[in-house]
Amino acid sequence: MRIYLAGPIGGRKDRNLPAFMEGAEFIRSTGKHEVVTPFDIVLHDAMTECATGKDTGFEADDHPYGCYLIACLQLLSTCDMFAMLHDWDASPGARVERAYAHAAKLQQFMPIIGPKDLELGRHRIEARAQVAAKAATTDLRSA
Repeated sequence: MRIYLAGPIGGRKDRNLPAFMEGAEFIRSTGKHEVVTPFDIVLHDAMTECATGKDTGFEADDHPYGCYLIACLQLLSTCDMFAMLHDWDASPGARVERAYAHAAKLQQFMPIIGPKDLELGRHRIEARAQVAAKAATTDLRSA
């Protein structure tokens, strides 16, 4: 299953990337799922006109907010299911993504991916990093 993970980005420390990474890892730990997030979108060249055709006041990398939202909805349209990070309802974009997913009759992965789920994802990421570090040390010793 391909699952789109939505949640708040704007106004969050590091654009909430750690929560998205931990949430994606939690979903992957429940089965063989491909997880995509708003951080996976590919925008058109900023030198061409954005799909919205107007500036909405939120700009990052020379693209207005609407351009990002349209790209997120396009990515969401390629998915089989969707999931929501906790505090998703504080994000206008995540609310639009959820409404779109419901209109497209996508199944929701689980009610909400909350702090305890993120903690499980964080532990899996840390454990994988420790295994990789140990393997790198072993490789150096055998060289």
